[in-house]
Amino acid sequence: MHKEGKWATSILELQGPDGKWGCFHSLSQFYHASMTTEQALRRLERLGFTIEDEPIKKARI
Repeated sequence: MHKEGKWATSILELQGPDGKWGCFHSLSQFYHASMTTEQALRRLERLGFTIEDEPIKKARI
């Protein structure tokens, strides 16, 4: 399953303790992270994650 694959794992490893992956989107003037929260959420959605999955819930708080 894609949720347990290397791409999902690599994205989830970048998630910070606050549930974010850096700025929300790349238009932020303080964009220094390797991935934005917006990019991570879109990629995780394509890998089969839904609102019921813990990493997504964590990002919403």
